[in-house]
Amino acid sequence: MRKWIIGAAAISFLVVVSGCADQTTQSTFDETLSEEEAGFTWRKERSQDFGDYDYIVKDEAEAVEDLTDKFQLEKPPLFDDWRDLIKTEMKVDSAVQEPEEFTFNASGRELRFISKIKFKNGENYSSYGTVIARFQYLEELEQTILYSQRLDIYNSVAENTFNGKNLDAVLKKIGELLKLENLDELLETFKEATKEQEDLKGQKMIIYETPQEDETLLFGKIFGVNYDENGVLYQIYAATIDYRK
Repeated sequence: MRKWIIGAAAISFLVVVSGCADQTTQSTFDETLSEEEAGFTWRKERSQDFGDYDYIVKDEAEAVEDLTDKFQLEKPPLFDDWRDLIKTEMKVDSAVQEPEEFTFNASGRELRFISKIKFKNGENYSSYGTVIARFQYLEELEQTILYSQRLDIYNSVAENTFNGKNLDAVLKKIGELLKLENLDELLETFKEATKEQEDLKGQKMIIYETPQEDETLLFGKIFGVNYDENGVLYQIYAATIDYRK
């Protein structure tokens, strides 16, 4: 019997800080990011919202065609990198990858483009991962932006183990893709803090979170892991967020 835990705390960064940004009446849309931060963002002129859609596509070429032709959007900078990471690092010899699914979920000014990759071990799922690109249409500015790109890897806790190839390697690759400074130091701190499984029960460990140095945060990153009540890792997550509006 498989056992899954889906945590809500991982998205608190997006909600809380976004709320702070929304309270700012002055537009920050034209504020300049660093070259490194700008590499994670995307924007384009647009004159209408996304409409209302909710459907799944199982062919990648068809999904990309809909994204570019139907919605006039592009795959985000990290989208394929994170998909490849899930496929390579969570595919172990005993698991079989099921066909990837692409979901389009649009409601007016927001569209989510989602990749879902699942791995099955016998009759049960051992892990699955999602990559979510969240686009927003800013009607008053006639622009659409990539608001966030997010990776989630969910690990079945039924066997009380990590069902990927190597946890340290997975975390390092995620940090490298996020271009985190002092990554080795961050991971060493995390490793030291997670040595004893008894201390991990129910813990939500943030490996990195962009510090908010002033009232208006323009861009952010978050990266962390969550553990269940037995101290078994059930979720790895990472995201970049463009707060400029």
